[in-house]
Amino acid sequence: MMDGGKNMTEYEFWQESIEKLTKLLEDQKDDLQKEEKNTEFKTYLFETLQLDGAYSYSFSSLKTVGFIDSPDGQLRIINWNVEQDDQTQKYYCFLMHLDEKKKNVELSELVDNSDPFNPRPSEILEANQWYGALYYKIIPVDKGSKTVYTVFGLS
Repeated sequence: MMDGGKNMTEYEFWQESIEKLTKLLEDQKDDLQKEEKNTEFKTYLFETLQLDGAYSYSFSSLKTVGFIDSPDGQLRIINWNVEQDDQTQKYYCFLMHLDEKKKNVELSELVDNSDPFNPRPSEILEANQWYGALYYKIIPVDKGSKTVYTVFGLS
């Protein structure tokens, strides 16, 4: 692919396009505009993460989207936040899990279901019940023949 006369890899092209969308998202003035632009951004990012090799690509130029990899190389968390008019945050997250047995990467979305008026639950939640956060560390923990992950984040 050509961009301004230079050759770009497919991932560099997608990364640059995502970066442009993040800038457009940041420029939105109200919650409705932010939601519309974030939906566009999220869709584009999801499509990008489905590309072969996206699991191992660094996306290093994206400064407002976090790409956190587990030390065992089996889990990647991609997440970001959008500040609302009232200075609260909405959080967004994709999980990529490397399934070595099936030789594929499973991609799923977590849906922020934060409610500041209810206490945090202590049970295991489904992907559509996620209490949003921005993650910064993943620790794999072996539980018998299974690996579970402890994640650290801020909200």
